[in-house]
Order: sequence, then structure tokens, then C-alpha cells
Amino acid sequence: MKNILFISILIYTVSASVPVCSYDMHRYIVDDARLIIHPVNVSLDLKQKHALLYEIANEIRSQSHQEFADFIKICLQELAYMYEEEATRPDESPGREIAGGTGAWRAETMSVANQLYQVADSVSPAMDLDVDRDDSGELMIRVEDKIYIVSNPVINKPFALDERIIKRVCQTRYCSPDIVSRQEKLNKRTIIIEANWVIAEGEKPEYVTRDGLHFVFDSLDERSRKQIGSLKLIREIKLITESLKDAVKKGVLLEWDLIAIKPFQGSYDYRIQLNRFSDSIHLTLPELHHVDNWQKTVFPWIRAQVNGTPMDRYIDGDKALAYVLE
Repeated sequence: MKNILFISILIYTVSASVPVCSYDMHRYIVDDARLIIHPVNVSLDLKQKHALLYEIANEIRSQSHQEFADFIKICLQELAYMYEEEATRPDESPGREIAGGTGAWRAETMSVANQLYQVADSVSPAMDLDVDRDDSGELMIRVEDKIYIVSNPVINKPFALDERIIKRVCQTRYCSPDIVSRQEKLNKRTIIIEANWVIAEGEKPEYVTRDGLHFVFDSLDERSRKQIGSLKLIREIKLITESLKDAVKKGVLLEWDLIAIKPFQGSYDYRIQLNRFSDSIHLTLPELHHVDNWQKTVFPWIRAQVNGTPMDRYIDGDKALAYVLE
């Protein structure tokens, strides 16, 4: 995960799960999960997604023709960048089937990127330019008589394009503190982990969280790498946990026996179906993705946390972090 904010604070407490010890507090700001409730209110979802970008567009429109043309150019360039990234991204699932073949798909995607680059390069203040939203809430850019939809080609990351455009715009011109603050919080979540090592004579060393996750190791060799790797896994486990808690608060039914976890092919993105109605959360899990059978390992603890039941879960740290420690 990118752009992670890390702060370390030392606090002292007593836990029933582990011997008396101090816990380091680790705070991360991460990309949030996306809750999708069926039937989806597509129009409302899209309008909320593009609200900040549309607000910025209207503000810049009122400044000058040159600034508005620069804004249009940035939008088209970032859209082109995303198509280019998709066309050149290494395929983590070489066996996946794409209509017409992977080569044809990549060529077509790159062709779209090149067309967008050409349009972006041609934009000037003298042109007839506009930004608007259609009936479904999608953002549209008009350059003369051509319409371009500002939509991320990676469908399971609908916020990424808006975030990139806003960040770049605010690097090239003044953005109000309110805009910057709202952009920084856009689709973000704060994850707090309280954890430390528990080392007792005659026992295997453990990296333990205050809420009951125990990563058990054979030795303290490579202690720093083991701690960093454990924190990355814990961060994603808690992201799932907090996302499920939020779903419950919003009235979504969790049917634990029906929960299904499915990866999106060729990525670290996952869809967790929550019930028979196909309500789901979409999130990125680049660390857990490398852990064999991670669902069976961590979901009993996640379920206990969501239900408000304290639980200690012991995890073979050397096995879970094999992809890091090799």
C-alpha cells in the first residue's frame, strides 16, 4: 500500500492475554475498503465519488480560461496514464482468458492511452471546453465536439483516478486547506495497532497485539524483519475487521457461513461477499495475498472481534511470513 503514514508511540498497560508489558502503538493511514450494498444506488454512488473533483473543476472554471484548460489537460493525461499502466502491468495470472487474447487487449488499451495523450496535448484555452456530469453521475469532459468519460479503467478502484487528478492539480495551483484535507481523507481509513514482543524463558518468542493476535516464532533471528512483516499482516487483518464492523453498523447482514472471499484475477484486490444478497466489501490485501490459507487462519479472530468477543489467536509466524523471510 502506498503513502502510509506511520507514527510510533509508547504506552503502558496490562492485558489479560499476555504478561504485563509495554505496547508500541502503530498508526497507519491506508486505502479504505469499499462497501457495496445491493441493489446498488449507482447514481448516488457515482455522484458522491466525483463530488470533490467536480467542485474543484467548477472553482477552476471561474478563474481563467488558461487554468481551466490546464485542468482539462491534467484530467486527460491522468486518464491516459491509467490506461497505459493497465496495458503494461505484468500479468500475475498468465493463464487468464481475455476475449481476443491478452496481446490484443493490451494493444487496444495502449491505443486508448495514446489517443488520450494526443487529445491532452492539443488542449488550449481557445477551445470549447467543459466539465459536466451525466444523468448517472459520471464526470464528462468535452473538448470541442468530443466527450471523454473520466472513469478509472480498473473498475474495482473507482476512487483512484479522482485522487490522482486532485493531487496533481493541487501540486500545480493553490488549493484551499479544506480541499486538501478532504482529498487526503478521501477513501482513507486509520488503522491503529498496539503490539510488542513477549519473550519468556523456555517459551517461543511471540509478537503479540493487545487484542489477541499472537505471531509465534521459533527464534528471534531477523527480529526486525519479523516485526515489520507481522505489522503488515496485522494491518490488513484489522482493515478487514474494521470494514466488517462498519458494515454491521450500517445494517448489513453478515452471514458468516456464507461469507466468500474471492480475489480479482491479476491483482491483490479481493471481494468479500457478506451474505446471500451479494452485499460485499472490496479491498486490497497485498500481504495476506502471499499467505497460504490465510482466510482459515485469521477469520475466526476477525469474527470474534466483529461480535465483540475477546479471543486469542495463535499464528505460526515463520510460516505466515515465509514469503518475507525466504
